Amino acid sequence: MCISRFVTGIGMGITAVVTMVYLTEIADKDIRGSLGMLVQVMNNMGSLAVYSIGPFVSYNGLNALLVSLSIIYATMCLWIPESPYYHLKDGRPAAAKKSFMFLKGTKNEKWATEQLTAMRLHVQESMENKTTVKELLTNMRYRKTLYLIAGLKVLQYMTGMCAIQAYLEIIFRQGSSLYRRNVHYRPLREKTSYAHIKHRSSTLTNNSRNIFLPSRCISAQP
Repeated sequence: MCISRFVTGIGMGITAVVTMVYLTEIADKDIRGSLGMLVQVMNNMGSLAVYSIGPFVSYNGLNALLVSLSIIYATMCLWIPESPYYHLKDGRPAAAKKSFMFLKGTKNEKWATEQLTAMRLHVQESMENKTTVKELLTNMRYRKTLYLIAGLKVLQYMTGMCAIQAYLEIIFRQGSSLYRRNVHYRPLREKTSYAHIKHRSSTLTNNSRNIFLPSRCISAQP
């Protein structure tokens, strides 16, 4: 379990970084923010799809489905063109021009040449001001940003979001069964005794506490 979580974390980190870098290199400035937000939206939609399909299929079936989707995704990535920045960084201006015209959907070579000239200057500036890992950790300007991002991520995970996501199906299942057992709508004109209200409140409290107990602890209770 620990190894799988470690590998999953590495994969999610690589995917997040590579996706955002690629979008930054190929997208216009006007839509970069929207595309970046769309990545997170699609990530949440994928999680919702897994939680929706999971209760109706077996454990092995769900994993087989996810592996199949991953293989399809990896295969489709083979046809994704490299960004013009990548070609310019490796000294391939012709390939950069071809990739730029394909991504922008244009045949105006003059405009493409002008844009690539500006990109080439930006690439040269980036190569001259390259930042190393040592500088990232020792330079105060970068270190503050690194600490801020790391602190926010730690606080985010300390809220218990991972535990809630891992046991969300169990929470949904036990929560729905609790609702069906204990929630009854009564007419307003019907009189309810104080003893009955006290009994119902005690039952709801005990059942609500059992939601967060392991299943073997619940079965062991009298």
